[in-house]
Amino acid sequence: MNRCDFINFIFCEPILFIISFLFISPIIIFIIFNWIFFFEAIKIAKWLDEFDVTWFEDPIDNNDIDSLIYVSQNSPVRIIAGEGFDKYKDFTRFASSNATDIVNPEVIKIGGIGGAIKVANICSSFDVDLAFHNAESPLKTMTNLQLCGAIKNIYIQECFDEFNEDWIGELFPNYEKVKDGHLSIPERP
Repeated sequence: MNRCDFINFIFCEPILFIISFLFISPIIIFIIFNWIFFFEAIKIAKWLDEFDVTWFEDPIDNNDIDSLIYVSQNSPVRIIAGEGFDKYKDFTRFASSNATDIVNPEVIKIGGIGGAIKVANICSSFDVDLAFHNAESPLKTMTNLQLCGAIKNIYIQECFDEFNEDWIGELFPNYEKVKDGHLSIPERP
């Protein structure tokens, strides 16, 4: 599939999905496709392989773990999933399949801080790293950063805080902001 075919595919196929390109640095590119069909996900993953992307996020519905594992095992690009998982057994099943080496749990969905630590331990036993999902607020960023400081198997922390409305700064005047592509773990509440 060449670039023109891919653009044509995006706009002409009767499949609803979201595509986002996050450029964290000139080197790291994350591709997020939310929930397309597994055979299309594999086609797209093969096309993405030439771009040396860091991962392909949520290529299909997280509730279909068998298909997610199948796509992961047949993708030349690293697959990350987990923000849709709400049971520990989902993480166990995905991590134990050896289909990935990274998951992105949603802390709010998995039982908060205690649940995040359980998921980190499950994933650690299968040599799987975490990149906590985070698209909500600076409060969530601060929570996730504390977890990142306490958990060994962290790969990266997702953060969209730079896109917040200006009034967020009034609610969270001391929240950590991204500096030179990095976040620091806060030492105060």
